[in-house]
Amino acid sequence: MFEVAWCSRCVHSDISGDREIGVDPPCPVWMAHTLFAYELCNAGEDDPGKTMLDLLIPTRMVQASDGFRIRRNECAMFHAIDAGAEIPGQLRLGDVAA
Repeated sequence: MFEVAWCSRCVHSDISGDREIGVDPPCPVWMAHTLFAYELCNAGEDDPGKTMLDLLIPTRMVQASDGFRIRRNECAMFHAIDAGAEIPGQLRLGDVAA
């Protein structure tokens, strides 16, 4: 559900827009969670791997309009496709001075 809700709308995802699976590099946030979330989901708060995953996709509790508290997850690197492919402050490899 997270991938459909967020990744499919993000410029970093290889399942969104005109990116080509296997050609464009995959999203590092999604790859880290795919590779390590299963083994780290029940790790202690002091585990460096769990800390890293929680920083990439933080979970916070918010109060919904009906008064119930719900978990809200949003990727720290989320950048909507319709916001434009350019991310302020991000350099492309061709822009780096030699």
